[in-house]
Amino acid sequence: MEKVVPCPVPKYASERKNTMRTTNELIKTDGTREPLRDGELTLGEMYSAIGCDIVERVDLQDGKSELWADENGLMKSDFIVNEVASGLYSKAYETDEVGIVGNAILTVNHKI
Repeated sequence: MEKVVPCPVPKYASERKNTMRTTNELIKTDGTREPLRDGELTLGEMYSAIGCDIVERVDLQDGKSELWADENGLMKSDFIVNEVASGLYSKAYETDEVGIVGNAILTVNHKI
């Protein structure tokens, strides 16, 4: 199980400008998007939102965004390709292969 390590609270005003705020958004297979709570999500929250029991982290190679998806999605007989999440994956990795199936979570870290 992955350990979630909280970010330390900055002590000085000069440190505050480099702090991060994390936003999370569920991207459903039908293309709709649903905001999730801000901050680090627990694995349980991810499992529940995605509808799985093991997640895979996909770095979107922009230094701030990542997707979380069902690790075993392609092994399911009734998988549905997530066109929106696969588009983000395809853009990041310059590929046209099937990237993401099922619901996915887009996590973006914003400097504040």
